[in-house]
Amino acid sequence: LRLADRVAARLRRAEWETSTVAIKIRFDDFRTLSRSQTLSEPTAVGQRIGEAAQTLFEQIDRRDPVRLVGVRAENLRPAGGGGFALWDDDEHWRKVEGAMDEAVARFGSATISRARHIGRGDGRGAAQHPKAHGLD
Repeated sequence: LRLADRVAARLRRAEWETSTVAIKIRFDDFRTLSRSQTLSEPTAVGQRIGEAAQTLFEQIDRRDPVRLVGVRAENLRPAGGGGFALWDDDEHWRKVEGAMDEAVARFGSATISRARHIGRGDGRGAAQHPKAHGLD
């Protein structure tokens, strides 16, 4: 999901949307697999891109250790180029991610993260805090 959020943020900054989400998996023996999925509607929403990427990832037989995971957007088009729908399934996520984009623009990328990523050893959150290791 973190990779999908990064892809989506870059799409939004460049004012693009993706119609296809693709993943790349490289195993410890350097064997590489790629899978892609065309979306029902183009998007620049990280949540939607992440859901598609996770679905693709779950469909891969991963008996061997994984060395690399990548998420990419394909079949790009200018943002807002589609027609109007009766409802927008991503309206909530657009608002959330728009607020995140504003916070990142104002305070920097290290200031905001999804709660599910906190403490996952990515340099942010409790797992990396000195008190968590008794180093205060």
